[in-house]
Amino acid sequence: MPVAEDWKTAPLQLVNKCFNARANESEWEKGISARFNHLLQDEKVRDGLPCLDHLANHELTDGQLVRFRGMVQDMYDPEIYLAEYETRNLSTGVRQVQCGRF
Repeated sequence: MPVAEDWKTAPLQLVNKCFNARANESEWEKGISARFNHLLQDEKVRDGLPCLDHLANHELTDGQLVRFRGMVQDMYDPEIYLAEYETRNLSTGVRQVQCGRF
């Protein structure tokens, strides 16, 4: 049975869907940013997201969208991630580009 896409519990599914549909479009990031901005316009929706500052780990699910209050700090030795990378299935040889941004 098909399940409706729930951007709150599985936001990376929405990101991957947009990434895979990009067709070599260089501006796809702006589209996904605009989509989430639209989804989070309503203050009630934002306030309805679970807050990391007030929940125990066992009350959260892996990959869900949350809100938190924190501080941004500059790092001496930052970690760097690839924007996209290619994987190859060893048994079939099929190559696929994956999104590493979010």
